Amino acid sequence: MKFSGFLLKESLEDLEILEALTITQVAALPCPEHMRSDDLPAVWTGVNFEGEAAAAQSIADRLSQALKARAWFCDLHTDRDNWLIFSGQVVKFPRVLGSDHQPWPEEAKAAARRVGTPGF
Repeated sequence: MKFSGFLLKESLEDLEILEALTITQVAALPCPEHMRSDDLPAVWTGVNFEGEAAAAQSIADRLSQALKARAWFCDLHTDRDNWLIFSGQVVKFPRVLGSDHQPWPEEAKAAARRVGTPGF
């Protein structure tokens, strides 16, 4: 079984983490209108990555140490579990089978508020 994940390169404090990831796609993405500010780039770099499911928790932990401390998060998932990754914190929870939309548990929402992610 594999895991898949997504991050924005601009969210990383430590770019060396990219060397630990099997990157499957890189794409330029416009910064959403509601998030535009002078301290954010107008175009972000979206990075899709994957790996063996057995390594998912380890990669999530490493990403939590590589992310910038303010407002950023990334995610990864297997067929069974989701990981929402914030600076210094990883929230793992079961996937809702048969749904593309995965509702965030309260612990993940609290982590998003702690780091200042807009909308939480």
